[in-house]
Amino acid sequence: MGTALRHPNGLVPVAAALTLMLAACTSPAPEPTPTSSPVATPVFASDEEALTAAEKAYADYLAVSDEIAQDGGADPERLRDVATGMALSDGLADAQRYSDAGYRGVGRSTFDGIRLQSRPLGTPTQVRAYLCLDVSNTEIVDESGATVVATPDAPRTPLEVSFEIAEEGRDLLVSDSALWDGAGVC
Repeated sequence: MGTALRHPNGLVPVAAALTLMLAACTSPAPEPTPTSSPVATPVFASDEEALTAAEKAYADYLAVSDEIAQDGGADPERLRDVATGMALSDGLADAQRYSDAGYRGVGRSTFDGIRLQSRPLGTPTQVRAYLCLDVSNTEIVDESGATVVATPDAPRTPLEVSFEIAEEGRDLLVSDSALWDGAGVC
């Protein structure tokens, strides 16, 4: 009877030999094709373009807000076309207060001195700007036309305003505003 030859390490050399033989019979694996990661296209090509969009959005927001105030808070849903987030919820609450009290606004709000604070690079969706809100030509009156809130002594207020990019593309909606205590806005 013959004796079988066994390697002291069992099947390891056999497995290694089979692996080498199989590797020699196959073609090398293809090099992976590099995939290009999508490069985010900036929403606005320049600061000027972002500032122009912010200026238009705030002008639209003020026009709709003034119209709702002049209508005594009626049809506040119009704000959804120009506002989102806190600006929308605050505007709807203000309209309800006008309606409940029987107040209406008189005159038009304006703004000036708008300066870009930040704009999105790539995919972020928020633009921020500083501006000076001017309510010097406005007041709030009751049902009889008597002034209940007169123009304040300091009718120009510096604000930091946030804008969100609308889902449809490049239009901006006012999303929030806060008093700005920095210099150089008004």
